[in-house]
Amino acid sequence: MSLRRYASATHAVATYLQLRTRLDGSAMDLTAQEIRAHGQARTDPEGLDDLIVLKRCLIVVREREGLEKWLIWESMQLNQTSSRAAAKAHNTRAAAAGERAACISHTTAIQWRQQLDALFECELMREGVLLRNAVGTARMGET
Repeated sequence: MSLRRYASATHAVATYLQLRTRLDGSAMDLTAQEIRAHGQARTDPEGLDDLIVLKRCLIVVREREGLEKWLIWESMQLNQTSSRAAAKAHNTRAAAAGERAACISHTTAIQWRQQLDALFECELMREGVLLRNAVGTARMGET
């Protein structure tokens, strides 16, 4: 198994989106599961291992940082919305829940995205798929 390597969270997200689009449907091909169960050569679609690693990293980020920060990050990174749009959606959710004090500015949305990018990069490093020295050591929490 040879996994791709990523230079940053943004690079990994772009690859994730491309793989998710390309492998949609084929990633869960029951034929591949059956072949594996019978001990024959593996015929998974190219990139499936990469997609699995990226999903695993994303799940860790979502679980560690909580839903509110995740929704901001997901909106900005996966859905490519602006920080203003992400903050507005967050503030609408907060107001609907009666928690106006939880409203944020677009700069807070940017900060949350950057925090989750750093955590995502840490997870990519832990998985061994982040290129060494591609991300500054200060961002990785190593000062």
